[in-house]
Amino acid sequence: MKRELTYRLVLAAAVGTVALVIAPAIENLAGGPGFFSVLSRVVFHRLCHQDPARTLIVAGALLPVCARCTGIYLGFLAGWLLRMFRRGPDRDRKLPTTIFFAGILPLVIDGAANWAGLFNTPPAVRLCTGLLFGAAAARALWPELLPALEAVKLKHITPARAAAGQ
Repeated sequence: MKRELTYRLVLAAAVGTVALVIAPAIENLAGGPGFFSVLSRVVFHRLCHQDPARTLIVAGALLPVCARCTGIYLGFLAGWLLRMFRRGPDRDRKLPTTIFFAGILPLVIDGAANWAGLFNTPPAVRLCTGLLFGAAAARALWPELLPALEAVKLKHITPARAAAGQ
């Protein structure tokens, strides 16, 4: 049961992150930028360069992260959902290293080539390389993180102790 709770907590964090990424688009559809658009920019400003030339525009709103980061967050959520809903003994099996590298290699090649000035890929390509990496990362990190997350001890307060003020 504790493992299911851990799965759900990571899912909630991934959904919350993706919700912040798409918040400006949702608010724009609802009538214009608002609190969550500003919050998302503040939250992500240290995690992403937020270069408008490399950022997707969705529903007329500039997202708070670049296309590659958007892909990573969406890919992680998709990879997590695939793992979460899988049943059986393979659910927590480690991802083969070759598959992980197949997911990360396009992102590394694209990022290095852009950094070196060899070419400048459009946001759609950056989104795709981010999606591949995010999905691979979700699948690869879980077996490594599971023991650490399950080792965290949560203190439980029983209703009787809480009512007694202890």
